[in-house]
Amino acid sequence: MTENEVIDILAAVKTLTGCHAIYRTNNERLRLPAEYSLHYGPVCEKLKIETQLKCNIDCVQKVNRRAQNKQAIYLKKCHAGVFELVIPVFSTMGLEGCFLLGPMRRAKSRLAYHKLIAEYEKLPLYNKEAVAGAGKLLKVFAEFMGNTAGEIEAGKTEGENKINKALALVNARIKSGIKAYEVAKACGLSQWYFLHLFKRKTGMSFTNYVKRMRLEKAKTLLVCTGLKIISIMEETGYVNENIFYLAFKKYTGTTPGNFRTLTKIQTKI
Repeated sequence: MTENEVIDILAAVKTLTGCHAIYRTNNERLRLPAEYSLHYGPVCEKLKIETQLKCNIDCVQKVNRRAQNKQAIYLKKCHAGVFELVIPVFSTMGLEGCFLLGPMRRAKSRLAYHKLIAEYEKLPLYNKEAVAGAGKLLKVFAEFMGNTAGEIEAGKTEGENKINKALALVNARIKSGIKAYEVAKACGLSQWYFLHLFKRKTGMSFTNYVKRMRLEKAKTLLVCTGLKIISIMEETGYVNENIFYLAFKKYTGTTPGNFRTLTKIQTKI
């Protein structure tokens, strides 16, 4: 899953249940903003000033160790006495990370650091029904994330070969055009998984890649051939002259005619 998809999930949980959630990842695939990956709130912010090491050990090392042992959702109480629900995400490669729902306080619980009692009382009270509902929702996402991560890791080499095949198909069909679902089908991949692999390989969406390849081919034809601009437009799959001119100018900063002229002048120099 992408960073934006995980952020959308966390935002949806907050909207539906009123519970704040973050995701702590154990790999480099996801880089989430701090508000979606680190604890924050009146207690946590002040605790970290004085007990950063304890917080790191409690929130990362201990969570990972216990998640590995339990391999199930559990309610955790940190060193300070703050509660949160932990939802582990497992793939075939092991523990990918954990969703953490909280921080919360329980009605009869106490904070270990007495000078932060006022901040502690600002935390939302643990609501069993709301937390259970949010936990079930996050568990579904955790299973999906784990399955996806496992498929990605296990199929990296195969996926790389299939995306190379996809790039060749796109380049061969620049003139006639080709849709993402057609390429995905030709490569034996679901459209969602294909688009994920394609963006990871190229750094851009399928649509943007096709646009770029069309315009790169147009540049080549302008420089290396004497074809009329209308013919170059057709060779690159454009059917509307105005759209072609606008797209080319946006991409290169000049019109096709000026591009050809400037390139010839530079070549002579």
